[in-house]
Amino acid sequence: RRYRVYGYTLPTDETGSITIGALYFADLTELYQVHDEYIRSRPVVSLVVVDNYDELTRNMSEAAISGLNARLNNTIMKWAQEYHGLLRRLEKNRFLLIFEKRDLKHMRETKFSLLEQIHEITAPSGLAASISFGIGVDGATFEEGFEFASLSIEMALSRGGDQAVVKDRTNFHFFGGRTKETD
Repeated sequence: RRYRVYGYTLPTDETGSITIGALYFADLTELYQVHDEYIRSRPVVSLVVVDNYDELTRNMSEAAISGLNARLNNTIMKWAQEYHGLLRRLEKNRFLLIFEKRDLKHMRETKFSLLEQIHEITAPSGLAASISFGIGVDGATFEEGFEFASLSIEMALSRGGDQAVVKDRTNFHFFGGRTKETD
């Protein structure tokens, strides 16, 4: 339980040598539970980009590109479903993912497992796919969350990709980034 405690003292005689004290305990447990649930359910806007999409699809037939796209989509969608997120493809190599803040903790604990799962998808040339996350947290509006996510994805790609970057109001936090850059 969580309480807010108020105190009050009164002198009981004219000399002030004897005082009576009273404590008031205001039970704020339910208020804090609602507040905590509000914070946990805040939307987090993120962008997912397949870093090396052009290299993966180079010299591939349309049928092979379609099969590669299906594998990429299925892997990303299956991972997003774990978090009950809303996933939409924006471009051939870019996705928008919206989920609740409560799920970000688990993503961090698993070190954004999709970064490793996506490496299992390879092109016929043997090149493994890689992705980057740009995640915007604590935006006052969806627009601000999207701005944070855009800054994060730019930061991830400028650092070589294959990583997740979380941007909140003040800092960037980096996860992953273990594959070697290709020329």
